[in-house]
Amino acid sequence: AGVKIRSMADVQGTLEAHIRRMREQHEGDVAKLQDVTRRIASANSALSKMEVQVQGAQKRYTFFQELRLYLQDVLECMDVKAPALEDMEDQLVDARRRRAEALRKRRMNDVNDRVALVKELVAKASGRVVPQTETQLDEFGRDPAMARDRRMKERERRREKTLERRR
Repeated sequence: AGVKIRSMADVQGTLEAHIRRMREQHEGDVAKLQDVTRRIASANSALSKMEVQVQGAQKRYTFFQELRLYLQDVLECMDVKAPALEDMEDQLVDARRRRAEALRKRRMNDVNDRVALVKELVAKASGRVVPQTETQLDEFGRDPAMARDRRMKERERRREKTLERRR
């Protein structure tokens, strides 16, 4: 009653249609497999590149962390040493100021000694007598002209010594 018998040609057509659909399905599945395989290869390649980048970034991170620690140490050192450095700078400024003052005094004495020498030479050249105050001995019995000559020779010796050191 209700079972319909098919002919061989019908069965064969149905099977060929199923085979064709299965081949199409298989081709679609193969295409999807190839696409997934390409995507996996691309992802693996990207993953490898990112691993290299992560290693580089990790090295840079480590470097900057070490740099940060080093700078913190330097800043802490500077905080501790700054007062001492400022004191040393003040001492250097004072030493330079004292040196400049000593140079100024030395130059002033040199100028005064030269002026006195010129006055004495002019007085001798014009036939005038050197004023008594210049030839008098000081409270220790020293001749001011001799002391002046000694100071001038000493300054000249120091100048020559300084010039030799600079060469």
